[in-house]
Amino acid sequence: MRCFIGAELPPDVKSKLWKLGRNIKGKHVEMENLHITIKFLGELKDDNSISNIISRLSFIDNYNSIKIKLNGAGIFPSKIKPRVVWIGVISKEFIDF
Repeated sequence: MRCFIGAELPPDVKSKLWKLGRNIKGKHVEMENLHITIKFLGELKDDNSISNIISRLSFIDNYNSIKIKLNGAGIFPSKIKPRVVWIGVISKEFIDF
């Protein structure tokens, strides 16, 4: 299973980003699926790996929110065939994984 650690976006931010993304040709995700990818983990093949990661991330329950600033944007793998639109973020708070 392809896994990542992600964070939810506020509804108003999702709405604005989704509207901006509609100007890009290609397949679009539903607005409720927009998120911030904190760390892409790749392919995880066993339940023990997933359980271990969930256990190591249990401290996140202490965070209500983290303030970020949007910074830059891009498309990959190419502008001709975009598969992912990304928007960079800056945060003064850093969580080390």
